[in-house]
Amino acid sequence: MNIVSKWTLSLRKRNRNFLFDGDDQLFKSIVKTAKVYAEYGVGKSSIWVLQNTTAKVLAVDTSEHWINHVRTEAKAADRFDVDWVNLGVIGWAGRPNNFERRNQFKDYIQSVWSRGAEPDLVLIDGRFFNIFSPVNIKNF
Repeated sequence: MNIVSKWTLSLRKRNRNFLFDGDDQLFKSIVKTAKVYAEYGVGKSSIWVLQNTTAKVLAVDTSEHWINHVRTEAKAADRFDVDWVNLGVIGWAGRPNNFERRNQFKDYIQSVWSRGAEPDLVLIDGRFFNIFSPVNIKNF
């Protein structure tokens, strides 16, 4: 990617309607029909869903500070049910710096499924994508 393309992408990312590096049309069309949307990792997509749909949002994240920021930006607390799971000291994008609290991973995975509402659409953030294989979910 050349410098002009990077600069253009950087400007577009500042737009609140710009999700997933611009590869968001399919997501936006599907989520508009969701009644209960679940998300592992909160951020721009959470805010977009809360501001552009009527879906209830069930979410989980590893950063209590980030959850509070997103909650403030979203301005839809009545539909935003978000859980903080303490996975210890976290680094960039909420990734745990170590596995000292690995026993809490199960709580993170099960969080959106333990609230009495069954999601009809689930977004899994990339930081934990590898632990969500069907084999791993079955073992939890």
